[in-house]
Amino acid sequence: YPELEFSLPQGIYYISPDESVHASSLLVFHPASKSIYVDDTFEISPSKLFDAVLPELGLHPTTKKALKDEPNAGKQYCDWVTQLAHDWRD
Repeated sequence: YPELEFSLPQGIYYISPDESVHASSLLVFHPASKSIYVDDTFEISPSKLFDAVLPELGLHPTTKKALKDEPNAGKQYCDWVTQLAHDWRD
């Protein structure tokens, strides 16, 4: 699929040892349509009615629990998110 770009979160488990934690997913970006497919890693409000109150992108609630047990896991995750925002921006 050469028309797609893929990204896997860094610093968190893709498949967590804790089955109740599912904060990671393979993100897919289609540059031509500027569409991103993501399941669980990020969240947006479910309705446009919330846009005035919560017009932002959020992290999955279990992200903190998904961090790998490594000293720099949080930094790896933050660096990945920052780079992703830079790479996939308008």
